[in-house]
Amino acid sequence: MRSTSRLWVVGVSASLTLTACTASAPSQGEGQPEQASTATWGHMHGLGVDPADGVLYVAAHDGLYRSTSDGVEGPVGQRRQDTMGFTVTGPGTFLGSGHPDTAVDPDLPNPLGLVVSRDSGQSWEQTSLGGQVDFHVLRARGDTVYGWDSISGQLLASEDAGQSWQARSDLAARDLAIDPSNPATVVATTAEGLQRSTDGGRTWSVVASSPLPVVVEWTNGGDLYGIEGDGAVLHSTDAGSSWDRIGDVGGSPEAITSQNPVPAAPTATEAPSVGEAPTATVLHVAVAREGEHPSIATSRDGGRTFSEQATSDA
Repeated sequence: MRSTSRLWVVGVSASLTLTACTASAPSQGEGQPEQASTATWGHMHGLGVDPADGVLYVAAHDGLYRSTSDGVEGPVGQRRQDTMGFTVTGPGTFLGSGHPDTAVDPDLPNPLGLVVSRDSGQSWEQTSLGGQVDFHVLRARGDTVYGWDSISGQLLASEDAGQSWQARSDLAARDLAIDPSNPATVVATTAEGLQRSTDGGRTWSVVASSPLPVVVEWTNGGDLYGIEGDGAVLHSTDAGSSWDRIGDVGGSPEAITSQNPVPAAPTATEAPSVGEAPTATVLHVAVAREGEHPSIATSRDGGRTFSEQATSDA
């Protein structure tokens, strides 16, 4: 069924300033060990899967956490860094932005600009724009990195893995997704609707008749997914020009990421319906539900059904 909903839920940060970040950096006492199952990640800003081991990482207001079958561990590196922007770019390699934990990293600037971790979040080092930029959205394909700066309201782009940047456009973006086959093509979720750029974020056009996804993910297999404010899961195979509603995450989305498609398990009783995702793409969605702890909903059938993978204790 083609979705034509125009719903945009205010409670999922539709204000486009995104979730408010702290004016001062968070800090913690030394000697707090990482814990399993009892981690309290609070609001979630980003998700990413480390291809080195397949572990899902949760970037949150008070640190970076690992979500595994054994429970939630963190904060990674005993660091309560307010990681506003977050993306995984390779095995053990993460990009981040936001505000440092001054008790652990007193030499990092605030805001962080762009920082990089090459040891799966155990430590971070300054890359560029320190003290100048607070990325609330980071997305990367190869050496191409896009970031939405909450301070200037501009979309910035880098073609050398974040070493240098260009201001490309003024855009109030809630989320971004990059075409895996052409990094110059990118889509953005905005209050005006889904917008698309084919020139590296310099110019944008609203995608006609598009629904209003809050978060978007463009998988390595070429499928574009979106989650609407009410939790509806959308799937597109034509760069967002048309969409099918295929599932529901059961709450308001905060972030989304995917893993490479895997062969779908055969179903003896019924074949996939028209419009359903053709491969068993694994999707992870950070979900907020009123009156409940934030959680991670995971789908292993291309967004058709979801189960709870992890829940924060706060």
